[in-house]
Amino acid sequence: MATPDASVNTRDAPTPVPLRVLVVGAGIGGLAAAAALRDAGHHVTVLERSSGPGTGGACLGLQSNAVLALRELGVDPVEQLNGVPVERFELRSWRGSRLAWWSPGEVGRELQAPNITVVRAELLARLSSLVVGCDLRYGAVVESVEQTDDRVTAHLTDGDRVGADLLVGADGLRSRVRRSLGIAGGPSYAGYTAWRGISPTRPSGLERGTAQHYLGQGTTVGCWPLPEDRTYWVATLRVDQDSAPDRPPARLGERAPRAVRELLATTDPRGVLRTPVHELVGIGKPYKDRAVLIGDAAHGMQPTTGQGAGQALLDALSLASHLRGIGARQVPEAIARHIGERQHSALRVAAEASGLGRMHHVNNPAIRLVRDTVIRATPHRVWQQRAMVRLDERPLLTGVRTRRGV
Repeated sequence: MATPDASVNTRDAPTPVPLRVLVVGAGIGGLAAAAALRDAGHHVTVLERSSGPGTGGACLGLQSNAVLALRELGVDPVEQLNGVPVERFELRSWRGSRLAWWSPGEVGRELQAPNITVVRAELLARLSSLVVGCDLRYGAVVESVEQTDDRVTAHLTDGDRVGADLLVGADGLRSRVRRSLGIAGGPSYAGYTAWRGISPTRPSGLERGTAQHYLGQGTTVGCWPLPEDRTYWVATLRVDQDSAPDRPPARLGERAPRAVRELLATTDPRGVLRTPVHELVGIGKPYKDRAVLIGDAAHGMQPTTGQGAGQALLDALSLASHLRGIGARQVPEAIARHIGERQHSALRVAAEASGLGRMHHVNNPAIRLVRDTVIRATPHRVWQQRAMVRLDERPLLTGVRTRRGV
């Protein structure tokens, strides 16, 4: 694991002046980065283009690595966000038969951090409460970024300019920061659209603590437990981006398993969100001099692994740990060390998500049959081992804890 520059640890070295940091974007990654960098002793300004705190986005799953990352920031998702642990995850055919299962509960016990489902707005509100002491500016739209050897400046659309020693681009898939830095590449449509909703009931046959993912022909429906026996669901359909309707099309429910029909029928259609799914591929190094991208701006991924939020949180912790105790002149080197630590893991997860997206949405009936047969024939231990692979991020979290002096 990379360690801070040796000069930082020299006993006679002067105490570095706290860095001036700009964070562009007040989503999960941006707020986490602001809190972590503030905890590292730096002066942080957050620039958010929207007029107020984020309230949308339905729910999201937080796997064990994300829960551990939040705990590093002082948030316990189970206690403070009413997170519901997922003990068992099942893949099922469109006819309802079980194809495979594994236990996120075992991974959670290994890490002492469960896999949970939370309401996104509640997570954002909790993260917002951590950035007290930071300058959080809503309605601040970044138009471009300019850099010199010792300074980075954000130019806002209202004519204002904000300078700093470091700029963190946490402004999502369509990042203006990324474009302004001249980093090539952008989001591409993954070939399917998602509809997300919350049913007030738990469908028949779905046990408490169990999440299920039904795989059809060019379509899927996943469901996850929420408090009070509510159920969060996501339906996806392989469809042209411009022709996707606002509500799940009727054909999605045709011949669907009973649980899927119940979820769609019991959900208030006014609360259903439609999201064309995009991913970010081929952008190269997500940094330039004194500016660095994190979260979706750096490695936006399909939601098939449930790792988008977790990877953004890990980005934030890693960046803050490498910037602890350094001076302004050392910022570019610290950013490079952070990317060296994070890039491989994040890109591996993004590639896995992309592969699963293609597998889940095969549109040929013969290929679908082969897919389901292969899934059913794969031993349980293989699925469980795949779930345990993410334990390889423990050294990062342990290293953060050590560098923070916890």
